[in-house]
Amino acid sequence: MVSLTFDDGNADQLTAEATLRSLGLVGTFFITTGWIDQPTYLTTANLQQIAADGNEIGGHTVTHRILCP
Repeated sequence: MVSLTFDDGNADQLTAEATLRSLGLVGTFFITTGWIDQPTYLTTANLQQIAADGNEIGGHTVTHRILCP
């Protein structure tokens, strides 16, 4: 088994999602929720489509603060 995960919610992950979809695969997208709808990040509509395509959406903090020094 192989799991494909993508962190932060960068907009260029749409390319990865399209590639996965074309191969009949899905992934897990861990989203920094405070960055949704910000320039260069995924939008709410993007995330709704990614989920509708069968991918899993998970949380990756709100601000991406470093939790351990």
